[in-house]
Amino acid sequence: MKLSKSVIILLCLVVFSQELMAQEWETSKNGKGVKAFTMVRKKGIKEVKVVTEVDASLEKIVRFITDYNNPKEWKHSTRTSKIVDKQSDSLFTVYFVIATPWPLKDRDFYATVEVKEGAEEHITEIIFHPKTGLEDESRKVRMTDFETKWVLNEIAPEKTMIELYSYGDPVGVPTSLVNIFIVDTPFKTVQNLKSDIITYQ
Repeated sequence: MKLSKSVIILLCLVVFSQELMAQEWETSKNGKGVKAFTMVRKKGIKEVKVVTEVDASLEKIVRFITDYNNPKEWKHSTRTSKIVDKQSDSLFTVYFVIATPWPLKDRDFYATVEVKEGAEEHITEIIFHPKTGLEDESRKVRMTDFETKWVLNEIAPEKTMIELYSYGDPVGVPTSLVNIFIVDTPFKTVQNLKSDIITYQ
């Protein structure tokens, strides 16, 4: 049986719309004024988006996030973070060690961090790009496939909307297991930021 051209086009549109729906953000967690959403990305691993509003200026939040050499209790699961090369106030290389439950080895990575203005004047983005070719730590597993972006939107004086987008392949961990715990780190990190920014100078 031959299908008419219009029927074929209609079927294609249905399939395309279903794919778009499958790519929509799904609510995952909500607590203490922070909301988390997930969407399946490459390799079947979920990307996480965390959203909140903070009573602080955009400039203060940028300083807080990029203050990598100071204690990092607010960055959930982060054992170590340090700036290894600072090209300017808006471009530098950072090294991270991420705590991973036993018996797995901790994960680490290098990233080029770029701070730039967004599409509008009151928006700033902090973007992490994987950086390879730097020394490996044999006792850790090196991550090279990850994406992190902070989008900071100053919606009023001393009030900023925060969106954190986080995706990462921890290497050697089953996808089904990764997706169970993938939300915790970015969600708790933003919760900690929301509380700790109050006393930050």
